[in-house]
Amino acid sequence: IAPQLVYRFIEQTMQTGPSVSLKCSAAGNPTPQISWLLDGFPLPQNDRLLIGQYVTVYGDVISHVNISSVKSEDGGEYECIASSRAGEASHSARLNIYGLPYVRPMSTVSAVAGKQFHIKCPVAGYPIESIVWEKDGVRLPTNMRQRVANGSLFIDTVQRAADQGTYTCTARNKHNFTSQRSVEVRVLVPPKITPFSFARDLNVGHRTSVQCVVVTGDLPLTFTWLKDNVPIETIRTSQDTPSSGHSRVQASAGAGDPIKGPKRGPKVDLGQAEQSPRKAITVRQYDAFTSALSISTIAPAHNGTYTCRVANGAATVAHSALLHVNGKRTPLVYLFVHALALTAEVIHASFFRSFSCFPLPLFPPRFFDRLPRIDLDVFACIDTSRDR
Repeated sequence: IAPQLVYRFIEQTMQTGPSVSLKCSAAGNPTPQISWLLDGFPLPQNDRLLIGQYVTVYGDVISHVNISSVKSEDGGEYECIASSRAGEASHSARLNIYGLPYVRPMSTVSAVAGKQFHIKCPVAGYPIESIVWEKDGVRLPTNMRQRVANGSLFIDTVQRAADQGTYTCTARNKHNFTSQRSVEVRVLVPPKITPFSFARDLNVGHRTSVQCVVVTGDLPLTFTWLKDNVPIETIRTSQDTPSSGHSRVQASAGAGDPIKGPKRGPKVDLGQAEQSPRKAITVRQYDAFTSALSISTIAPAHNGTYTCRVANGAATVAHSALLHVNGKRTPLVYLFVHALALTAEVIHASFFRSFSCFPLPLFPPRFFDRLPRIDLDVFACIDTSRDR
């Protein structure tokens, strides 16, 4: 259940001196955590400000901000945010303390290229007549991507060349008293992956490789490969996938020996029928912006969707490609069995577990020209472990 705020503090306007308490209460499952911001920045740390939080017997979480002996610089827009893995909810309201304008210090902030950027001037004091934003001494806005509203600066479709730099906000009251601070805005460029895909004509036993190349984006980059949304590192290279070898059953009688009938069972030569292919997936990073996934021997188990996920300080992006393995059609394997008592089910259960076998009682006469026509069963077997 996503967090819900069941109690919210209200806007207040007061003189300096007394104490004040701001409270938020939230419910949800799992129990949310509540954090606080002041004008979009973490709350300042001082001896007069105390944050408390506890959970009631009903499972609600209650958090409060207590400020003793309030000063004008304690004013601003306070925000409580209730968050859990199920979601988040937030509420904000102003605390107005009479006094001269005061702009709090701002740490360096980051904007993401191509996204919208928003920053609030962290001004205290009341009342405030105007708030002005500047960049390099020029009052904003200077283009259609910029706007200033209620003391906040908004920039649409951020560009590194145009928007990175130092910004200054200045607060003024009606008596022309002012306060100003500057902030460094750093523009981060998210990764952009060149689309890749697997060839369509890949068969069992072939090799393949794809490269995940990031053409733009700030370094360092973190690469993660996934198969069907599971990280490649967790895919086991177990050898439990059947493969088809050219298995055969030979007659137990040597050349010229008499056929003894059904009491003499077949001699089995499985060859490599039980050997399984290795899921040979290899991931290599060639440089700071290129990672490759290779499969040295394709098997049916390699069917699936492969995703390259790339992250940096700006964003996490991904590109996926489908690998479809075309099954290698195995020709019929004809079994000549010197045992009339054998059936297709017996052959399957005993010798060819990955084959489907069925009797072929009728063949053209020339098919048996060089074989005895007495006491002989003929079975056709097809490897059913491969896709077709």
